[in-house]
Amino acid sequence: MRATQPSPPGEPPVRVRLLGAVEVVGVDGRSVPAGPPLQQAVLACLAGEPGRVWSSAQLVDAVWGEQPPARPEASLSTYVWGLRRLLGADAIVRTSTGGYVLQVDGPGSDVVAARDAGQEASRLVSTGEPERAAEVLAAALGAWRAEALLTVPGPGADLQRTGLHALRVSLSEQAGRSAARPAAARGRRGRRAGRRARRPAAGAGRRACW
Repeated sequence: MRATQPSPPGEPPVRVRLLGAVEVVGVDGRSVPAGPPLQQAVLACLAGEPGRVWSSAQLVDAVWGEQPPARPEASLSTYVWGLRRLLGADAIVRTSTGGYVLQVDGPGSDVVAARDAGQEASRLVSTGEPERAAEVLAAALGAWRAEALLTVPGPGADLQRTGLHALRVSLSEQAGRSAARPAAARGRRGRRAGRRARRPAAGAGRRACW
C-alpha cells in the first residue's frame, strides 16, 4: 500500500484512482488494488461517472462486450460485492430498476477531479489569475501515474482510455496557455517601461533662456 496525495483542505478525498493502475483509497489515505481485472472494469465504469446509474446490461456490455460469461448477472453481482467490501456497503447502490450507481462525497475519482480542474482553471483565467490556473492544471496532470486504466480489460475501458488521453492532451494545452499569459504580460510591461525610459523628459533639450 502507499499513501496518496492529500486532497485540498475542505474537500472530501478521492476514493478511486483510475489514472494509472486502478486503485481504491481507504479511510487511512492509503491506496490498495481494486481487485481482479474484471472487477476493476466494473469500477472504472462506475467511478468514471459517479452518480450515473448503470443498468446491468450496460455494465455487461462495457466489461465483456460480445463475449459475456454464461451467467453475466451473477458475475456482475460478485464483482459489485467485492467493490462494496473495498469502498463500503453504501458506496455502490443497487437501484430499484436493477442498475448500479457509485455514491460518494466530493469528486469520487481522480478522473472527475481532473475534469473539474480544467473548469476551475478556465474560471481562474477569466478572473485574471492565470498563474493560479497553471498551478491547478499542473496538479491535475500530476494525477496521471501511468496510462489510464492500466491493464483493465473490456471495450468500455478501451473507450474510456481514448477519452482520458484526449482529456490529458487538453489539460496540457490549457496549462501551456495559462503559463504563457503571465510571461506575455511581463513582456508587455517590460516594453512599456522601456519606451518610457527612452522618452525624453518634458523640457529636455530646450535652450535655457536667461
